[in-house]
Amino acid sequence: MRTFLIEPFDIMLHATEEGVQALQARFATWLRTLPGPARFFCWQTPASLDEKIAQVSRAARETDDSRRAALLMEYRRHYEMLEAEADYQRTLCGMALWSDETPRALAGGMISAFDTPITEAPLPPLFEGSYELRESPFWHLAPVGRPGGRPLLAVMTSYEFLPASWNFFRPLANVLRLNIPLALVVDIPKTFERNAAVDAVENIIAAYQVHLSGVRGEDSRS
Repeated sequence: MRTFLIEPFDIMLHATEEGVQALQARFATWLRTLPGPARFFCWQTPASLDEKIAQVSRAARETDDSRRAALLMEYRRHYEMLEAEADYQRTLCGMALWSDETPRALAGGMISAFDTPITEAPLPPLFEGSYELRESPFWHLAPVGRPGGRPLLAVMTSYEFLPASWNFFRPLANVLRLNIPLALVVDIPKTFERNAAVDAVENIIAAYQVHLSGVRGEDSRS
């Protein structure tokens, strides 16, 4: 298994319909070249501009140049306005590939697909320290011993997605907007050939139609 870190980018740079289609087309082309399974990771943690605001304030106090101090205070007010208007996230993305190809070749293929810097590197741990499973008030993992600021953890798993509803905006956009520490993992167990993929999608659609026509209520597979 080879692991890589992917430089995150703002998907809104591809926000037009043509941009998203081009991005998905490159991604689909890359998927067809995969010889084995793949796993995409995304770690997201809330972030703030407090450190930057403190740095600018400290520089304004320490300078003897009144014009520089005034400019730095303008920067501080600007950063404070940005901090008040939005929730910021710090993101780390990675990919694990089960392949015998060289890391350089694998990274090159992903760079062409995602159009962002990618390097081979070990993935950071999802959490640190010891945890135990607890049932109340809902099933979750709680830190054992001194928490030390460690969060509670909950794991949600889905094995199937509603046909034609999965893309770069749904449901990823709403999930990644949550202002909480979040780790998202997408498994790609198999890449189909074009005709086999069409048959697989048609079979899934047919199965959903049969399921929805005979059952009322929540889909048990969701």
